[in-house]
Amino acid sequence: MMKKKISACALLFAVFLLAVPAGAATFTVSNDADKGPGSLRQAILDANSTPEADEIHIDAAVKVITFASEVNISDSLTLNGGGATLKGNTTRLFSITGGTVKFDRLSFTKGKAFSGNGGAVNIEGAAKADFVNCTFFDNDAGASGGAVCVSSSGFDATTFLNCTIADNSATNGGGVAVVRGGVSFAGSIVTGNTQRGGMPQGTDVYAETGGSIFNNGRYNVIGQTNAPGSFSSAWGNHISVSSQDVFHTQPLALTAINGVQVLKLSSLSGNVARDLIPTSTPGFPEIDERGERRPQLLGLDSGAFELSPVPLASIDLKGSPYIQLGKSEQYVAGVHPSDATRDVRTHKDGIEWSVSDTSILSVDAAGIVTALKSGDAVLYARGHGWDASGNPVVSSPASIKIRVGSSPLPVPEVILKPLGDVALRQGTTRTLTPAVTISLAGAPADLAYKLSVSSLNTAVASVDVSPDGKQIVLAGKTIGTSQISVIATASNSAGSSSDTKTFTLTVSQQGSGKSGGGGCNAGFAGLGLLAAAFWALRRKVR
Repeated sequence: MMKKKISACALLFAVFLLAVPAGAATFTVSNDADKGPGSLRQAILDANSTPEADEIHIDAAVKVITFASEVNISDSLTLNGGGATLKGNTTRLFSITGGTVKFDRLSFTKGKAFSGNGGAVNIEGAAKADFVNCTFFDNDAGASGGAVCVSSSGFDATTFLNCTIADNSATNGGGVAVVRGGVSFAGSIVTGNTQRGGMPQGTDVYAETGGSIFNNGRYNVIGQTNAPGSFSSAWGNHISVSSQDVFHTQPLALTAINGVQVLKLSSLSGNVARDLIPTSTPGFPEIDERGERRPQLLGLDSGAFELSPVPLASIDLKGSPYIQLGKSEQYVAGVHPSDATRDVRTHKDGIEWSVSDTSILSVDAAGIVTALKSGDAVLYARGHGWDASGNPVVSSPASIKIRVGSSPLPVPEVILKPLGDVALRQGTTRTLTPAVTISLAGAPADLAYKLSVSSLNTAVASVDVSPDGKQIVLAGKTIGTSQISVIATASNSAGSSSDTKTFTLTVSQQGSGKSGGGGCNAGFAGLGLLAAAFWALRRKVR
């Protein structure tokens, strides 16, 4: 009897084990194929068939996956993209019909829903999605939500955390559309999208009557929305922000950085997305879509891309080398590299201006120089910034020598250094860079100039000027000589002047000259004749 009891208990225990679901599975995407073993599509199919919330990891070697048709997600899962790009070309990327789906570190592009909602992702039924460090670019929907459309019957909101949504399009809500259910944004950028109909206020974020945008979102940068009350400035949000004020590349385009396709932020100090999120704010990711640490500068940036520091290297100085007595001129200091983030545009000390002789010139904090008396003096500009480690630095000074005279601004004086005669072989080319100096009233001037050329015998050689107007390109055509004239011209608001120099171009036969090529060929020919004579003599002896 005891034996039978044990057998019954064992059976019940076995049934219990079968009823308990297995632990969540982890799937790895090892290739960029649209389907089959190791593909993203297969990993999602496998995850859909298990009862738990599985995880899918895209291998770091997989950079771009192109979809032949949309993929349905019907169960909870987490997709860790590692910065991979998902492309649709002729199809929507995902439809989500069940569960809670988290997308982390992914770019969605070229998704296309020809007559439906959600160009990249459509969320419906009881489903919800959470997007973290994701970029949506160049997706399109025939109806609502160029990037994402939410039409959910569930109570939980779809969330966007540090996402960038730009250059998407739809009939309603070019960026994100909420038809039913709710969405919440935090630290995200949604601007630069377009719509073909509907309310213009909903171009970027659009909520229909049955949709809600929760107003607890923080530190977002939004273009146009028909729910402006959901993005209160008290929570650090900015609305009516143009994409031109946010992104580095215009027109908008994805930039590949270490294999990750992102929308790079502008480094200019007027970009409100830069350092928008205080470093002490909890709940934001510690890395961006590329896997780079947040923050890089004074605070966390909104969007999927964290702007990395580009240190101030140097500055240059532009302006006239001559000022009329009693007049003032504006001088401009340029930052190098142009996208430096730790530079004079964000440093409180900015540009430090000075002059070598304060009795001749004065300069204010804006770089406006006034001529006080006749003579020569030097204007200096130094840039205050930081190095890559955040330590304060001062750039090497840029300078320009300025002459003050009683007469108005003179016409520039141009001097073209004489050019020696040039020898060229038929069928070859040569590039010359003539030396040109320009001055104003005897003071060297950094003014633009251009070259022009003419030839007395165009049959001998073609003579052209490079696109930048600074070089001459010669191409030998036939044997002969030609006189070449070179003209250097510079101008300013007072007028223009030029200087002309000529030289003789000689084109010789191809292969002739001092290179020794002809002698070598003749030597080989002579050896051939000797060999022929030797074999002929040998035949006679036989």
